[in-house]
Amino acid sequence: MATKKIGILTEFNYEDIELWYPYYRLKEEGHETFTVGPEKGKTYNSKNGYPCKAEYGIDEIQVTAVQLWCSALFALVSIMPHLF
Repeated sequence: MATKKIGILTEFNYEDIELWYPYYRLKEEGHETFTVGPEKGKTYNSKNGYPCKAEYGIDEIQVTAVQLWCSALFALVSIMPHLF
């Protein structure tokens, strides 16, 4: 399996499980995971007060159209599985 660099988005009042579960699960599979926030180095707290420091700012990330499309499709399947 080819390892990938995968950014997990963070922002104020994020849901703990929506950030940390994929972060560590993908890391377990051998991928390089990192956090991306509006501002690099800033700490964002979850709804439960758990901190997450953004390793990269959103303006530093370059995403290809294919990666973006796959992410959008994954999001649609996740929130509207009845369509697929």
